[in-house]
Amino acid sequence: MGVFNPGPCRLKGEVPISGSKNASLPLIASSLLFDGPVIFENVPDLVDIGVLLHLMRDLGSQISIAPKTWELSHRMQERTPQICPQKAAKIRGSVLLLAPLMGRYGEVLLPLPGGCNIGKRPINFHLYALEQLGAEFSILPQGIYGSLPHGHFTGGTIIFPKPTVTGTENALMAAAVAIGTSCIENAAQDHEVHELIAFLKQSGVPIEVSEDVIEVQGMGAVLTPPTQPFAIAADRMEAGTFLAACGITEGEILLCFDRCPGLEPVLHHLETMGMSLSHCEKGLHASVLQPLQARSFTTAPHPGFPTDLQAPFLALNCVSAGASIVGETIWENRFLHAQEFLKMGAILTTSPSHVHIKGQEKLHGAELWAHDLRGSAASILLSLRADGPSWIHGAEQHYERGYSFFLEKLCRLGARLESHILASPEISAIPAATS
Repeated sequence: MGVFNPGPCRLKGEVPISGSKNASLPLIASSLLFDGPVIFENVPDLVDIGVLLHLMRDLGSQISIAPKTWELSHRMQERTPQICPQKAAKIRGSVLLLAPLMGRYGEVLLPLPGGCNIGKRPINFHLYALEQLGAEFSILPQGIYGSLPHGHFTGGTIIFPKPTVTGTENALMAAAVAIGTSCIENAAQDHEVHELIAFLKQSGVPIEVSEDVIEVQGMGAVLTPPTQPFAIAADRMEAGTFLAACGITEGEILLCFDRCPGLEPVLHHLETMGMSLSHCEKGLHASVLQPLQARSFTTAPHPGFPTDLQAPFLALNCVSAGASIVGETIWENRFLHAQEFLKMGAILTTSPSHVHIKGQEKLHGAELWAHDLRGSAASILLSLRADGPSWIHGAEQHYERGYSFFLEKLCRLGARLESHILASPEISAIPAATS
């Protein structure tokens, strides 16, 4: 099973950018903190979102889905609901249930979360943060058991050793329902974190942000839902991936979205490579009018170059003129796709933290294996430049977790991709509605 590409193409046309996956996951989890229904707009249709919604339904949440509008309402249980270990192991985002369930019920048993095979992804920062707000944890064979001896979170100071996006989001959700004021220092400032902040502020939680410090005045109880729906911003990782696709195929693409915060580092990088970019009423127009020049980059926390776009832009450097070095500072096992690119004739050498690349114009089709979400997308994109047919085995197991209708959008732009998918009936589809 996999994705087949018969040969090269030049992408051209309009593509809609879906809502942000990395913003949607914490927002959906935060619905557990509310006394009444919350409404989100622009939630993407993704496998990871589907898994989380199935988990939410198991926990007692009511879910109603209409076109572009999602309503979630949590029904209080007599006992603390249990998180399904098999479903929690499918996604990293299950860790975002930690603070909301503890804030709602005073305790939680969290099975270890799953996700991509891109290195160690410990949750010790999450536990540390919640401990500063009064939580206690113990390790059990079934997972991590957390409790609140006083029955609620208590305001306190959290100083993260380094920025952590989901750790900051768990801390925000705990602080929102805590008694007292919390100060989160060295907090992640990614735009997905700011989406959660904006939603909590819309719900009446006083929050102040200055540089890398977030101050939250806890409400001391479950929250009152906002009166207006919250519209989730477009996914900057999807937008960046399609911009890389435009560069790889020397194409011309119009990315359609209302707002897509956080793209600035990527846009600046592409402009230095020679891509033509212009904002317009529909979103962002991108075109390649001359051969692009490879540029080195190193991933870093916001406002640095995002690690989730390392793979697509490494692929772009493989077919851009000149030599470049790509560095990875976030995860220690995120260059598996580079080894696959060698099969297509890419010229590169890898070390644990860097890839040295010599760009070239021509690649050839090959059989590749997908290892993770972003690497699978990058392999598909690079195959769009290669002469001859390519197979990307196992890609469908990964890209559907982070890209909504990915192959369909590429084909709408002129790709000739064929998908051979064996779907999982248990969790591959988002539930149409639950009650």
